[in-house]
Amino acid sequence: IADRFDHYHFRRPAMMLEWEAGSAALSPEADSLGSRVDRPLSQRDRWQFDLWQRVRKAIAEPSPPARERAAEGPAPEAVLVAGLQGLSLQQIALLERLAEMPTTAGQGCDVHVLLVHPSPPLRQVWAKQAPPVSQSLAPARGQPQADSQADPLVVAWLRGTRESQWLLASQGHDVSHIAAAATVPTATNASLLSRMQQTVASGELPQTDAGHPAFDKTDQSVRIHRCHDLSRQAEVLHEAILHAFRELPDLAPHEVVILSPQIARLAPHLEAAFNREVTGAEQAGTNARLQLPLLVADRGIREVSPGAELLAAIIELAGSRCSVDAMLAVAAHPLVLTHYGCDEGTIDSWQQCIERTKIRWGFDAARRRRGGLDCDNLPAHTWRLGLERMLLGAVMPDGDPEPVLGDVVPLRSVATADIQSLAPLITIVGVLDELDSESAKSRPVGEWCDLLERTLGRLAGETSDDLATPLLELDSLRQAAATARGTAPADVPVPWHDLKTMLAARLAAPVGQQPLRTGVITATSLIPLRGVPFRLVCLAGYDDDAVAPQERDSEDLAERQQLLGDPDRGLEVRRQLLDCLLAAEDRLIITCTG
Repeated sequence: IADRFDHYHFRRPAMMLEWEAGSAALSPEADSLGSRVDRPLSQRDRWQFDLWQRVRKAIAEPSPPARERAAEGPAPEAVLVAGLQGLSLQQIALLERLAEMPTTAGQGCDVHVLLVHPSPPLRQVWAKQAPPVSQSLAPARGQPQADSQADPLVVAWLRGTRESQWLLASQGHDVSHIAAAATVPTATNASLLSRMQQTVASGELPQTDAGHPAFDKTDQSVRIHRCHDLSRQAEVLHEAILHAFRELPDLAPHEVVILSPQIARLAPHLEAAFNREVTGAEQAGTNARLQLPLLVADRGIREVSPGAELLAAIIELAGSRCSVDAMLAVAAHPLVLTHYGCDEGTIDSWQQCIERTKIRWGFDAARRRRGGLDCDNLPAHTWRLGLERMLLGAVMPDGDPEPVLGDVVPLRSVATADIQSLAPLITIVGVLDELDSESAKSRPVGEWCDLLERTLGRLAGETSDDLATPLLELDSLRQAAATARGTAPADVPVPWHDLKTMLAARLAAPVGQQPLRTGVITATSLIPLRGVPFRLVCLAGYDDDAVAPQERDSEDLAERQQLLGDPDRGLEVRRQLLDCLLAAEDRLIITCTG
C-alpha cells in the first residue's frame, strides 16, 4: 500500500492534490475540446482515498506534490535534459516550475530539453493531428488509429513518440526541430539494415514487391538466430561476433554492444562463452589463439561485492525455513571459509554429515512452528539435532545406535579428527541461530543494522576489507531512518520482514550509472540507445516471456486511467527494439529461443 501511494505521488500528482483538498476523484483530464473533465472515484475505489486521508492525518505532513508546489528555490542556473523519447505531464510541470523559480542571481532557471524523434516526416503528420491546448491537463490515451499514408508497423513502434509530441502540444509548448542529415540507400549501401532504417526515418508505406530491389542472399546486415535456450544463444552470439570481426573491416571491441531484456540470466552464459580462447588463422597462415573481451555492465551490488553477496545470503536465511541450501550459501561463502580457515575438503565433510543426519530445515522444533509445521516437540531433521548427533558421534565410540544424552542417537563412523572440520560449521550455525531468534522481534532500524554488522564481523572477520560495501549500505539505511520525517523515526520498532525487504532491494540495485562505452564488448540490459551508434548491435534473449507486457493491477488507479505520456511496457519494448535497429551502423544480430 505504501508503494502504491508513493506510485500515485509520482504518476498522478494532480490526483494527490485533489485528495489533499478532500475531493475523492481521479486525476482531472482534458476532453477532445481541451476542457477539464473530473472523474469521481467509484464506491469500489473509495477505500484508497479514505486510507490515504487517514495516513495523511497521522503523518501531519503535506504530500510530495503539495511540497513541490510550495518549493521556492533557489534553482540552478541552467538545467539540460537530453536523450529522452518524451516527457510525462508531471515532468513537464516540474520543468516549467523550475524555469520560473529564481536562481541565486535572481533570474529564472535556463531549462533546455533535447528529445529524440526518429522520423521527421511523421512528426509533420502528427503535428496536424495534435489535440487542443489544455494547460496542466493531459488528454486521455485513446485507441491508435491507422494512418493510410505511413507504414503501420513503424507507426505502432513510434506510438510513444507520437503521444509525447501530442502531450507537449497540449501543454502549449512550441517545439523546435533540428533535422539530421538523411541517409538514402544507394547501390553501395543498399543493405537490408540501411533500407529498414530509411523506412523508419521516412515513415513511408512499404513498397510493393515490384518496387523493392532484389534481396541479396549474401547480405549479413540483419541476422536472426533461433536457439533452444539461453546457453545456446550465448554460444551462437559468440560465433556470430567472431564472424563479424573477420568480415567487417577494422571492427574494434568497443564498437560492439550486446543488449538483453534478461541480462541477469544471460550474463553467466555470456561469460562462460566469451571467457574461452579460440584458435583462428592469421593472414600469414599461422594459427593464433584469441579471446573476445567482454564486460557485463549491469551488475547489482551483490554481484560485484563478495561482502554484499554474503549479507544478501544472511538476510535471506534469517526468518526463513533455514534449508540446507540457504545455510550452505552462508557457511560455504568464500569470505566465511577464509575467516575460519576451511577448504573444499571441509565443505565435503559438512555435506556428508548433513546428508547422513538427514538435516532438512529448521533450527529447532520450536521454530519449525513458525515455518508452518503445526506439531509440538518434533526435532527430527532440524539443525540442532543434526549437529548434536555429529558431536556425540565424534566423542563416543561406535556401537549400536541408541539414544544417549538427551535422547540423541550419536552419528556412527565419525572420527575424532572430524571435530576440527565440524567446529567451524557449529560456530557458523550458532551465529545464524542467534540472528534467526532475533528476527522474530521488532526493533529500530539502527539496532537491526548494528545486529547485522556484528553478524557480518563474526562470520567474515571484523577487519575484512570485503565488508566495506555492505557496511556502507547498512550505514546508509541507518542514516535514512534517522533523517526520516515524523516524531523520533529512528526509535520506531520495525519488523524483520520490513527491514529485510528494504535491504534486499538495496543489494539488488545496479551499481551507479552503467557505461555503454567501456573499451571492450559491453553487455548490458535493454536500455534505450537513443541514437548512440555502434557498428555491431546484438540483441540477445529477446524471448516472448522476457518482453511480454505485465498484467495490470486492477486496483491501481493510475493504470486504470490511461493518459497521454503514461509509461507503457508494450510501447517501451517496441521503442527499445527500434532503437537497436537505428543504432546499428553495419550489422544487427538478434537471438531468441524458439
